[in-house]
Amino acid sequence: MRYSVQESTYILAVFNPGDKVTIDIYDLDTDAKIVESAECSEVGNTGVFKYKFSQIVTGKKEYLWIMTNGTINKYGKIVLGGWLDEVKTKIKHGYGILNRETMHKTGSTIKVRFKSKSGDTVKIYVYKPDGTEVVNTTMAEVGTTGLYTYDLTFDTAWGTGDFLIKCVDEDEEIEDSMTVTVLSEEDWFVTNKQDLSIDLITGSPIFRVDC
Repeated sequence: MRYSVQESTYILAVFNPGDKVTIDIYDLDTDAKIVESAECSEVGNTGVFKYKFSQIVTGKKEYLWIMTNGTINKYGKIVLGGWLDEVKTKIKHGYGILNRETMHKTGSTIKVRFKSKSGDTVKIYVYKPDGTEVVNTTMAEVGTTGLYTYDLTFDTAWGTGDFLIKCVDEDEEIEDSMTVTVLSEEDWFVTNKQDLSIDLITGSPIFRVDC
């Protein structure tokens, strides 16, 4: 199971009611035993034994636990940190891709905006519907705002369909992604024609904005 770096959790295993059960825990990065023969307590008379595990960590850590009654061993793995804490950090600070429009015309250019910490290295990756990578480059920060941008042009040679845009802060290991649909000229016109009128005097197109 995976938990936040700030969480404590109970490790559970089933033995015979009344057994004397102990637990060992190993750090999988170093193979060091960080808990040795710690006594586990039984939940009532259920045969379910528990041990409360907590560690002070700053990043992702993995642990092996072995619980035993002296005859039978039960095994498991606990992961602290990783994507769970990244999601919390992103929500707290508003990190991630700021774009909301998900439909664009082939050949058009959009400004992709990504919010993260200032001074970091932020990369942008774009993938065609078939998974082919068409963009792999560094985004530019606006001053020292933590706002990173990239002018993305949907090259007509890339075709149409659902494209994946992924932004990655390589220093903070924070990433976000979104899918946008790229339409042909014809499909774009059909999709947006309900918002298009013609000025009868000038012949110019007028786009209706619903307020």
